[in-house]
Amino acid sequence: MRISDMQPKTREVIDELKLNPTLIVENDVPEENILMMKSKYIELKEIFNKAHSLYDEVEKNGWNDEFIDEAEKIGKELEQLEETLQHLWNFPKDPNYYRYWNLLPGCECPKLDNQERYGFGRIINCDCPYHKHLIEENVEPNTVS
Repeated sequence: MRISDMQPKTREVIDELKLNPTLIVENDVPEENILMMKSKYIELKEIFNKAHSLYDEVEKNGWNDEFIDEAEKIGKELEQLEETLQHLWNFPKDPNYYRYWNLLPGCECPKLDNQERYGFGRIINCDCPYHKHLIEENVEPNTVS
C-alpha cells in the first residue's frame, strides 16, 4: 500500500511520529499497526521518563536493592516494548535489532561496542542493573559478559 492511499488519520500519525514512509511501504505495515505505534511510542517515552527519574535518585543516593529491582522492571518493560514495535513494523522478533535497550540512563552495557555489533548479538554487562537478568535468565545465547 502506498502512503497516499492511507487514511488521513494514518498519514497524520506518520508525520507526527516522523515514521519512515519508505520502510512502512517496504514492510507492508498495515494502517492499524501504524495507529497502534502512536501509543507504543508514547509508552517508550514514559519508560525513559521513569528511567531518568530513577537515575536521578540513584545519582543522589547510589544504587540500592529497591532501585536495582526497579531498574530490572524498566529493562524488562523496554525489552517487551521493543518486541512489540518490531511486530508492529513487520520485522521478525530479534533482540539483536533492538534500538533503545542500552540507551537507558545508568545502563552499564557498552554503547559503542553494541552499536558496532548491531544485528550480530548484544554485549551485556553482568553488573548492569537493567540487563543483568538477561544473563541470569540466559535469554540470549550470543550474549557476551
